[in-house]
Amino acid sequence: MSPPAETAWRIRISGTVQGVGFRPFVFRLATGLGLRGRVWNTTDGVVVETAGAEEQRDTFCARLRREAPPAAEVLHIECFPTEGTDLPQKGFRIVESAVAATTSAVLPPDLATCSDCQRELLDPADPRHRYPFINCTNCGPRFSIVEKLPYDRANTTMRVFPLSERCAREYNDPLDRRFHAEPNADKDSGPRLAWRESGLPVRCRDEAALQEAARELRDGRIVAVKGLGGFHLMCRADRAETVRRLRERKGREAKPLAVMLADEAEIRRRCLLSEGEAVQLRSAAAPIVLLRKRDPGLWPEVSELSTLGVLLPYTPLHLLLLEACPYPLIATSGNISDEPICTENEEAEKRLGAVADGFLLHDRPIARPVDDSVLRVVIKQRQLLRRSRGFAPAALGLPRPVPPCLCMGGDLKNTVAVARGREVVLSQHIGDLETEPAQEVFRRSLHLLRTLFESGETARFAVHDLHPGYHSTMAAAASGLPLLGVQHHEAHAWGCLAEHGLVEQEALCIIWDGTGYGHDGTVWGGEAFLYRGGSLRRCARLRPFDLLGGDAAAREPWRPAMAMLLEILGPAAVLASAWPGRWGLAPESASAFARAYERRIQCVATSSMGRLFDAATALAGLCCKNRYEGEAAMKFEEAGQSADRGEAFPLPLRTSESGLREWDWEPLVRAMAGATEAGSTADILSNRFHGALVNGIVELSDEMNLPTVCLSGGCFQNRCLLEGAEAALRAKGFSVHWPQRHPCNDGGLALGQAVAACCQPNLPI
Repeated sequence: MSPPAETAWRIRISGTVQGVGFRPFVFRLATGLGLRGRVWNTTDGVVVETAGAEEQRDTFCARLRREAPPAAEVLHIECFPTEGTDLPQKGFRIVESAVAATTSAVLPPDLATCSDCQRELLDPADPRHRYPFINCTNCGPRFSIVEKLPYDRANTTMRVFPLSERCAREYNDPLDRRFHAEPNADKDSGPRLAWRESGLPVRCRDEAALQEAARELRDGRIVAVKGLGGFHLMCRADRAETVRRLRERKGREAKPLAVMLADEAEIRRRCLLSEGEAVQLRSAAAPIVLLRKRDPGLWPEVSELSTLGVLLPYTPLHLLLLEACPYPLIATSGNISDEPICTENEEAEKRLGAVADGFLLHDRPIARPVDDSVLRVVIKQRQLLRRSRGFAPAALGLPRPVPPCLCMGGDLKNTVAVARGREVVLSQHIGDLETEPAQEVFRRSLHLLRTLFESGETARFAVHDLHPGYHSTMAAAASGLPLLGVQHHEAHAWGCLAEHGLVEQEALCIIWDGTGYGHDGTVWGGEAFLYRGGSLRRCARLRPFDLLGGDAAAREPWRPAMAMLLEILGPAAVLASAWPGRWGLAPESASAFARAYERRIQCVATSSMGRLFDAATALAGLCCKNRYEGEAAMKFEEAGQSADRGEAFPLPLRTSESGLREWDWEPLVRAMAGATEAGSTADILSNRFHGALVNGIVELSDEMNLPTVCLSGGCFQNRCLLEGAEAALRAKGFSVHWPQRHPCNDGGLALGQAVAACCQPNLPI
């Protein structure tokens, strides 16, 4: 019987397939199947040319996706017949990268130290014993070191470190774990540590530097540690006076700080830990995970809440530092509040010199700041609050192809994106664009993203938020590209629809957050949209009310509370009541506020659900001033997790003069104010308030009568609201979806903008 006929094929694989050991995996798979050919990286992804029996090829393609390395994500596999005349006559080879391409490859994110490298790190017999920059194709820096594609060492910040003889041997051996591990290094020629006290020359290097930093931490000092994507400010979490000193120097009055604990056993001692939360902590992304403290009073200087942001040591340096300093360590961003994190040694010593007592530095350059990701587990699912290290810039899929475009995001929790074809690459978390340093990081991040992912064809238009005053909107206008504006809350809806594969279906999208510029020029924030026939139509909103003081209302929750009471009761009744005094307002200040409200001075109409949360928190007496974004809502959420649910406050659904359905906040505020005056405690008030919102969601969902409901916007970071709404909707037979692969807050706007563009029939090109 004659052997099966050979055919030749070119196979193009896109997704996260560079820097994750994909080519060695292809080599081993092809060799095992008896295929001949070659594999190489391109700026498209990975290309394989192979020849063999058709059955072998089919098996090969199926196993490419099914057995890919753990850090890889295969998005698309395309096969094309080819002549194959120049293929090797026998054997399979890994060849040098090609630079010509028409679409974008997807880089892997930075990955936590794998178990193999951890074992070598702690093995006295291993050549890399206690080397703080150990890595392989399964772990280590990726996005934070690459400067251009394809992902080869010459295109990363590691190019300044020549490979030692050992590293070169590993790098060139297809069967070695470090084959083409671009950051591969060892003690002979790789990056080194250095220790210096603030304002003084380097005192020591390598192991001595590590031990000096550990000693300073043990003694209660603050150390700036250069990590993977930037600096951490670190100190002992169990030293209250040290944490207070860090807060004072950093300018972070009360916002919770993250804590790095040595291992899972140590985390379980301090926090309640579900298996789902443990899986996230142990993952290659190694994010900060929000956990409930075993003792709600644990480390109040670190977090006044009953939750704690916890992470495991995710680099060899962190592992060694926690071994030498076996105490819980604060690991907060290396910056002054509202500034970007520091990435360069000189920059850190200049900006953090008045904060840190000493600096643990290294000489591996960081190409871009990549902050720690933050998530929580809700309803047994991951909920990303900040998508950055470990997740960015892994590509997200688009439901339809889109021409190359830039997506600018918004001005809060900013991320930017490059979209093309059926992929969108979302940047790491950049942050709020209020300051010039933050705006500079925005510009650099956009430039770097374009440099990395635009190849062959540059962006043809830019997508932006509708707010005309946003820095991101103005940056889009300054790009010189044709512009496409996407309304803020519609972007949230598009992102959720696309993530869950709902773009070809119908859904009710409920989008609640703080503020977003509406189509009518007013401030939206409590919105609902019907999604039918590929378009969104606003069908409901929170009844608008007037905010006095504009942005000040987001910082001072008493402002929306007093504005609502003034609208309901009138100025005389409010000024004669105990409410202004409860909020610490002097009589003359309260009178001035009431006069300004009556004259509509600096009054802004809004349908913001976030401001309703603030008002409720002030009515409950929990918070009258936000010392950090969302403080009032977080405290109100915590209060609402008691067993006593109480009867929900009323939140009726009515029809406005414009024909929109409206959740009417007035009965809720009246009832809540009355319950407060009657002595109801904050936990009962919070439960009844959250119950009102859940009932409002269910009532609208019943009325719109679509089988699918999407929940997004920053308000759905609230566990009480999300869990309550999901359970109530599911009990009535609805299919419920919320963002899990992108943040439901403004960190997901750039994704939603890309989805809106790919579904837009008339693009500005």
